[in-house]
Amino acid sequence: MSSTDFLVVERTVTAGTSFTNWQFSLDTSTNFYFNSSQYNDGASAVFATNADIQNVLNDLRFVGISTDIANGGDTTRLDNVTAEAVPEPATMTILGLAALTALRKKRKA
Repeated sequence: MSSTDFLVVERTVTAGTSFTNWQFSLDTSTNFYFNSSQYNDGASAVFATNADIQNVLNDLRFVGISTDIANGGDTTRLDNVTAEAVPEPATMTILGLAALTALRKKRKA
């Protein structure tokens, strides 16, 4: 959730006693809903574009997890949560050029 917009990803999880690993790509391959959800808004729910996702991430204020179990108690546990940043290709190119420039200057010195 940003200061103005939010993303929702909904998953059905089979009840069990062991942990389940989940990974979500921060792009349209995850099928985030933008300012809506299939559960609450039904057919009028809107999928987020990559621009929507990036706008929320640029102003990220809150990350939450919610559970809803029709029968019985609701239990949610988090363990070993990690976030991995993968550099964009342009960033890697700039870093590579900077490293080559530094090596070239070092050899001339």
